[in-house]
Amino acid sequence: MIMIVGIVAAVLIFVILIMPIAPELAKLDWTNTAAVREFIRKNLWSFLGPIIGAYLTVVISIIISTVFFRKSLDALSARSGEKMFEKAGLIWLIGAVLSIILVGFIIIWVSWILIAAGFLSMKTSAETPQPSQ
Repeated sequence: MIMIVGIVAAVLIFVILIMPIAPELAKLDWTNTAAVREFIRKNLWSFLGPIIGAYLTVVISIIISTVFFRKSLDALSARSGEKMFEKAGLIWLIGAVLSIILVGFIIIWVSWILIAAGFLSMKTSAETPQPSQ
């Protein structure tokens, strides 16, 4: 849920921050490459600002949601006895923090593999036989 809110907020931040230069974009002659280069040179931070702001919003929402997800993985680990979930939660948290420099997304993917391995290695409980009537 927090991740969805973060993505929506990032899109809204991007749209709100890009709106001041939208009229200039509409007036620009896109066939004139010199005019396009000059426009980009003048308004570089008007483009990069919203992109950086939206990206940081997504990263912060990833970190916040990861803290809650890690708590649930720790509870699952304690209840099932499978320590792989606990390790996956820690790796996911490390990946969320490192997602600022983009390498964290690969680490988050590795944590999903560990979660899948944890589910596959869980021991099933033996069914108790039902008394016959």
